[in-house]
Amino acid sequence: MKKEETHYKKAIRTDDLYRHIGCKRGASFNKVKDGIKHTLLKIHPDKHASAGEAEKKKLHQLMCCVNETKEILGDRLRRHVYNLLLRKGVLPPHGGLNTDFATINKAIDDVISTAK
Repeated sequence: MKKEETHYKKAIRTDDLYRHIGCKRGASFNKVKDGIKHTLLKIHPDKHASAGEAEKKKLHQLMCCVNETKEILGDRLRRHVYNLLLRKGVLPPHGGLNTDFATINKAIDDVISTAK
């Protein structure tokens, strides 16, 4: 198994959004941005042109997850609120290809709108 395959297969089995991008929760904002970029490059379809259809479908789903993760962790305010919600245990279990980003984004938006 190639190193790239190991990286994205680990990302599928996660318990929070940081694992989607290979970072720890306490990672700096720059490390998170680098993790997002690195992960997107590793799972990009052009890197896996010879993969089978099932594998390409998983990669596409993972790419969607990483892009959604980028919307949350790539924004300082949204990341801060996400971390607070994680610590308080407010968010439902999530991670991997089954992540309910709508619920996570709604919880974050509710906190931000209440704070205004």
